[in-house]
Amino acid sequence: MFIVIWGWRWSSRRTDGVMHACPHCGTGPHSVYKQVKKFTLFWIPLFPVKIQYSLLCASCYRTTGASPYPIPRHDAERLLAAVPMPRP
Repeated sequence: MFIVIWGWRWSSRRTDGVMHACPHCGTGPHSVYKQVKKFTLFWIPLFPVKIQYSLLCASCYRTTGASPYPIPRHDAERLLAAVPMPRP
C-alpha cells in the first residue's frame, strides 16, 4: 500500500520597506511582506498556489492587507517602486 501525504504551507518574507502613512496611527514606515502558499508533497514545497502582499506598520505593528483582504500585486509593486525607504 502506498500513502500520499500532501497539503500546503504558507511562508512569509519581508521584501522591502516603504514610507507610507498608516491608516491606523498615521505615522511610520511600513514593511512589505510577500506571503506565498505552496503545494507540498511529502512535506516538500513544489509550486506556489497563491501569492499575496501585506503591509506591516513599524509604529503600531498593525497589518494592512492581511488575509482575507490582501493588497493586490500591482499595488504592492507600485508602492515599492514609488517610495522606497532609505537604507542606513
